Amino acid sequence: SRSLRLTCGPSAFRLRTTAAEDFPILDPPAAWDFSIGAAEFADMISRTTFCAVDSDESSPFFGVSLSASQGELKVAATDNFQLAHYVAPIAAAGGDSAAREFATVLPTKGLNAFVKALGALGGERVDLAFAERKLWLRSGTLWWSARALETRYPDLTRYTGRLGGVRVAVGKSALLDAVRQVASLPDDERAVAVRLEGSRLHLASSHAEVGEAQTFVQLEAEYPKRIVWLDAGRLQSALRVQPAENLWLFISEPLAPVALLPADENIRFRTFVTPLRYPVEESEAI
Repeated sequence: SRSLRLTCGPSAFRLRTTAAEDFPILDPPAAWDFSIGAAEFADMISRTTFCAVDSDESSPFFGVSLSASQGELKVAATDNFQLAHYVAPIAAAGGDSAAREFATVLPTKGLNAFVKALGALGGERVDLAFAERKLWLRSGTLWWSARALETRYPDLTRYTGRLGGVRVAVGKSALLDAVRQVASLPDDERAVAVRLEGSRLHLASSHAEVGEAQTFVQLEAEYPKRIVWLDAGRLQSALRVQPAENLWLFISEPLAPVALLPADENIRFRTFVTPLRYPVEESEAI
């Protein structure tokens, strides 16, 4: 059998090879549908895939959802407990105003690998084309093909429209620091209580054998009383990927998803965290 020998300085490797016909060269698309800045595309992928999974054993909604229509590229990812959704303008490739629309779900690892390769091989733009259940990506000297997954994402309309609940203005850094302070103490369920009351956002956690931890973030306005229990790790992840310092935090009912998004309406990025099922007093749920 044939093999490939690789040498580098004093090191040498011999790798077994497979028949070239097992990996035929794929023909790239004859035309490209959309184009977006490489930096913008990489940012969209990096800020959404943090909660994506690649196995249906972890979530029925594995992979990353990508769709393009009406001059917009939409990227979404979820593990059934948290969700990230990003919308950015996209141009028709070659100035073709009749570019085809597409909606597909792609493997998370493949998208992240493409973004990683962009730094060394990519150009200033990323072109996209969808054909034969594949999404083609092109940037500079980098050409990439990813096969679509047999996954049907849920209807995300309820997450992309107007949000309900109490809208709280809060700083990303202050809230992230507060979560970190109490996140080291929770029990095995990593539960952190987030309680909104007046001009303070209180955070607390406890451990039966260690003790309790609590802190608060001072707010610039008065708000009605609300409380929700969240997974500390998921809340930190949702905060870290936020692209802006000034945020809106939407808190509604104790079991309704909590939303985090930039206060700048020009940045169309949102993350959602599903609350834990912890009992709360009726007065706190009003």
